[in-house]
Amino acid sequence: SGDAYDRGCQLGAARACSALANMIVDGQYSKKKRSEGIELLSLTCGAEFSDNCLKAANVLLVDPTLSDTSRAIMLFKRACDANRQEACAPAGLLSVGSRSNLLPADVLTQLLASACKFGSGPACGHVAARLLAGGDREGARVRAAAGCEKTDGRACGILGGEFEMMVVGATAEVLRSARAHLQVACQAGFPERCLQLGELLSSFRGGPQDLAGALQNVERACTGNLPSACVERDRLEALKSGQAPSADVLHRFTVACGSGDARACFITGEFTLRAPRVSHEDESRAAASFLRACKLDLLEACNSYADLLYNGRGVEHRDRPAALRMYAEACAKGAQIACTNQARMIWKGEETTKDFARALSMLMLACDEEYLACETASQMYDRGDGTPKDRDASKKYADRACAIGSPERRCKR
Repeated sequence: SGDAYDRGCQLGAARACSALANMIVDGQYSKKKRSEGIELLSLTCGAEFSDNCLKAANVLLVDPTLSDTSRAIMLFKRACDANRQEACAPAGLLSVGSRSNLLPADVLTQLLASACKFGSGPACGHVAARLLAGGDREGARVRAAAGCEKTDGRACGILGGEFEMMVVGATAEVLRSARAHLQVACQAGFPERCLQLGELLSSFRGGPQDLAGALQNVERACTGNLPSACVERDRLEALKSGQAPSADVLHRFTVACGSGDARACFITGEFTLRAPRVSHEDESRAAASFLRACKLDLLEACNSYADLLYNGRGVEHRDRPAALRMYAEACAKGAQIACTNQARMIWKGEETTKDFARALSMLMLACDEEYLACETASQMYDRGDGTPKDRDASKKYADRACAIGSPERRCKR
């Protein structure tokens, strides 16, 4: 009976205390308050009575009269330490969401890693984010992949956005996977991943271009309070309409660029050069916008500034050696359009030793996403530059160029 367990507990019998605690919490012994039952469950919480840790923690979370999240976290952790796998995830995830900083950072990371190992997708996502922030990219990638298998949005976003999308020389297959994973993350409410998905969909990276889908996802990111997404939305709307953006939109780009938004700087330069009439002053403003975006690590902008150096537009003088260096640096970081331009200079022997084989190898890799790379590779096979003449291979690359957006007239037939 409850009285017997009470007497046994007073004499120090742990089993009696455990039994009494459960009776009190379950409402089977009314001589003591439920809060006293929680105290007894907490006192007996340990390896032998790990159930008590879980029970006390859950009551502290659901009973409004006893609510104590911080205490629940510590009880879940004690259960996790006692090898109760199901306790590790709530201990870690509640701690992440708490402002109390109960657990040291390394202890929390280890707790989340344990929960991830035991199958918690959200825990995998959180530990991947923490490892990525700490510089452990391989550990982050492994945890992100594990969490994404459980369809955790945070984990899929890290896998698709920080690894697959950013892989230097990523194949079409890897980029298709990035699209799928970013879609999961976007739907789970991560606006920065909606923006990345929009960027992929607006290009031919990982599949057909889908401007409508890109706009939808970028708009979602914009409404999720991501200012850079609003800038990208305006760019896509102008691109989809085929018309230059309005003066108001261009002004928003300029203001955002001034605030350090690299993409806004890039877009400002891009649309400045697309105006019906472009003066040397316009070209200089575009060059300044591209250079600023490049210094903010936007690789597309580095390539565009190198284009201006190559052609002597908007800069003091044509500087092809500097253009080649910028193409090479951006290519090394994964910008396939820069790889294409570097390869074309190598093919022609401009400011470097002519090397057909190297140029063709680079172009074949870049052809997964850059139609100019495919077109150039097609020309090389047709001419027999660095390879035996091969009309079938030439046609294959020409067809690939059409499939990923080449504006060449033959593609419209």
